[in-house]
Amino acid sequence: MTKAFICPYCFNEIKSGELEYICSECDTAIKEKELSVTEKNSKTKIKCRNDECSCQNVTKRRCPYDSCNHTIADALIHTKTTSFSLLGSTGAGKTNCITVMLTELSKRNKNLNLALTPITADCRQKFELNKAQVYENRVKLDQTATGTEQVDIFSVKNLKSNDILTFNIYDGAGESITSANSSDPYSELTLRYIEYSESMMFLIDPLRFSNLRKQISNDAVQSSIADEGENAISIINSIAEMYKNRNRLKYSQKIDKFVAIVLTKMDLFKDHFDQNGLLFARNSNHPQLGYFNMEDCREVDKELTEWLIENDQEDFVRSLKEHFYFDKKGFKEKKCFLFGISAFGKKPDIEGSLPEIHPHRVLDPLLWLMAKQGFIDCREGMR
Repeated sequence: MTKAFICPYCFNEIKSGELEYICSECDTAIKEKELSVTEKNSKTKIKCRNDECSCQNVTKRRCPYDSCNHTIADALIHTKTTSFSLLGSTGAGKTNCITVMLTELSKRNKNLNLALTPITADCRQKFELNKAQVYENRVKLDQTATGTEQVDIFSVKNLKSNDILTFNIYDGAGESITSANSSDPYSELTLRYIEYSESMMFLIDPLRFSNLRKQISNDAVQSSIADEGENAISIINSIAEMYKNRNRLKYSQKIDKFVAIVLTKMDLFKDHFDQNGLLFARNSNHPQLGYFNMEDCREVDKELTEWLIENDQEDFVRSLKEHFYFDKKGFKEKKCFLFGISAFGKKPDIEGSLPEIHPHRVLDPLLWLMAKQGFIDCREGMR
């Protein structure tokens, strides 16, 4: 009998025996615990319990919760599923970033030997449409509308070890993430997603920092969908406080998760790093090396931290240390790192048309989270 597991769509626990088998012809449901011994052991085919139905081989399974009822693929039952929380406020570019991130993971990992596969037909179709929109049509994707939150599930196979990592990405509207409350069903789904995620990826639009916003041209500001809105510190604090409240943590306690703080649209500020000969301006070498280079990660984190402080964003850096740096058993282990990426490589023009896609460091945060899961190798420097 299937062990208890968390549904990757609604993030409720499906207890052992509660998974439903559904007839594809008449939709009659039977719980796994109601199957005969021979049916459970796969010695006989599962016959539909509807006497008027002719189906002799019921194989489709779904979540038993009425609010969900998603079909559960075999890969989600028999493979370890990891949740990477993809969080960010409106305008951070979550859908665009994850589309480019996963496309580049498929294209540029020869030495990592990873194979990416969307789990469901719907996920595959959505991913291919989004990829064509960005890479072929050169049009950035629209921001996610409130109330259209959905989970996309991908499987990545490490061809070196034959290990498989299945992970789900919850792409919700920014409003649901930054103002989540349990009275709203979409917000409640967001809260459960964050709670059950093993690691987090926060996407922060640097244009939300007023001092950085002043440094770029008006047309660059206008081509971004971000507005002054909620500032980056409020976004981090609101999500961290919500998580601590849900898990009955004291405000002073740190969150024991690996957290990637990802500054998006960094092509707008790349000249600063280039002119000062900083490592961030160079392409990362993790895919070429075939492992995650922690020395590169630490140096870029240091450069981005110093850059934020130089631009009067010390309060933001302090808020990260307050919530996410973790001290365990007397040994300080830093679990929160800053990353900078550009999904497109250059800003869209004033009408939203994209240049040829040449992303900058877009894989860094995803590969770091994979390394921390032990799915890919992680080493110190170029060894």
